[in-house]
Amino acid sequence: MFRLRIPGLARDHADPNPADTLFALTNWQRSSVFLLPYRRSATLDTAAQMRTDDMAARNYFGHLTPDGVTGYTATLASLGVSYAWAGENLALNNWPKELSAQEAIRGLMASPLHRSNILEAQDFDSIGIGYSEGNGFRYFAQIFLGGGNT
Repeated sequence: MFRLRIPGLARDHADPNPADTLFALTNWQRSSVFLLPYRRSATLDTAAQMRTDDMAARNYFGHLTPDGVTGYTATLASLGVSYAWAGENLALNNWPKELSAQEAIRGLMASPLHRSNILEAQDFDSIGIGYSEGNGFRYFAQIFLGGGNT
């Protein structure tokens, strides 16, 4: 791949953070149907990062941990987060890093349940994004919250 970079005219985006890219793509999907953007929460970012780190470290993929615990609710509780509504989207792929977020949003939007979390109009207002690499895969978590203390 050839990239032309002219100093002073454009920032070098050769290695964007996939979590930031997924956040931008999520809000782009919302704006395309005239919804307000999600507010990104540092606390929810921490929770989502804990989820992806755990999946990569323990080599699993799912809403339930290998211990049978609902991962995102247990993680939110461990951080002292209270909420009225919470949800989680997970994505896993082995695309190159620079394409992984685009492929994650493509897959999430193709799934009716995941799409509904992304395009939720009333219950959720905040989001956190986690991204980890391990076992040859790229793990993404989106944690959504509404009526909470983030």
